[in-house]
Amino acid sequence: MNADPPPPADQLDQALASILAARKYRAVHPGLVRDIAAAELAKGRSIKEAVKAAKNQLHQSAAAYIRRNLDYDDALRQLQTTVTAAKRRPGSDPSSDPAVRTLLRRLMT
Repeated sequence: MNADPPPPADQLDQALASILAARKYRAVHPGLVRDIAAAELAKGRSIKEAVKAAKNQLHQSAAAYIRRNLDYDDALRQLQTTVTAAKRRPGSDPSSDPAVRTLLRRLMT
């Protein structure tokens, strides 16, 4: 099975810049955006069509679930602190620690 050739770098860079310029997609990892945009461009779509299709996929898979009002740096600090405390407890597994789970639930709602 032959894979589609990769799109020209300048087209991919234009599509990536266009998508990441949208406020809605700024919190999405650029690597994910790049992969989706590259796949759409490889289908032979114009930059405009590829951007539209990529934004649609990103909305369905990621952006609809991102909390824009969450301070991600603060959330990361809280998670690191909570996991570190969980690791200090004898026999504790941070992945099943009640404090870690409670924090994660709160951050995701």
